[in-house]
Amino acid sequence: MSKFVQRALQKLPKLSTEQIHDLVSQLSGRVEKLELVLDSMSEGVVVANLQNQVLLANKAAERLFLLPGIECPQDFKIWELIRYEAINRYVREAMDSQDSFFDREFAVEDKGTHRTLNCRVVPLVQKGAIEGTILTIEDITRRKQREAKLRRYESLASLTTLAAGVAHEIKNPLGSIGIH
Repeated sequence: MSKFVQRALQKLPKLSTEQIHDLVSQLSGRVEKLELVLDSMSEGVVVANLQNQVLLANKAAERLFLLPGIECPQDFKIWELIRYEAINRYVREAMDSQDSFFDREFAVEDKGTHRTLNCRVVPLVQKGAIEGTILTIEDITRRKQREAKLRRYESLASLTTLAAGVAHEIKNPLGSIGIH
């Protein structure tokens, strides 16, 4: 909790109605900014409690892998909202195990489009105790395509170097034969 909120809570009994109204207004503005930041991220973020119920999901998470049209009600487990079976199993395994960090890539197909998604499951820790789980997901399709393109270019460069070396090795003896 921020120091501002802690100080405000300590002084709450001494505040007038107008001051409490101003305080709530300031806190509302802060929460709104945090929600704006979260929804502006390109990486999907889903936060679940210890019972694996969704507490929060940003727009990128909804777009990337959650079932469309569901408002993330708390009576659903997080894996019940994921539209891809492989990611669904991964999230369930990661949350069932007590490991502190899970990270995996998935190739998925959605409406005829092939995409690569990177999923990460990490614990939500507050004051040294695990309070829930954070699931992040990132579309890394373009990065994978760029890496494949670079590998292709490197292969072509190696092949060019090899061809130049072979040409040089053949040209030298032929040059000597031509002179004699």
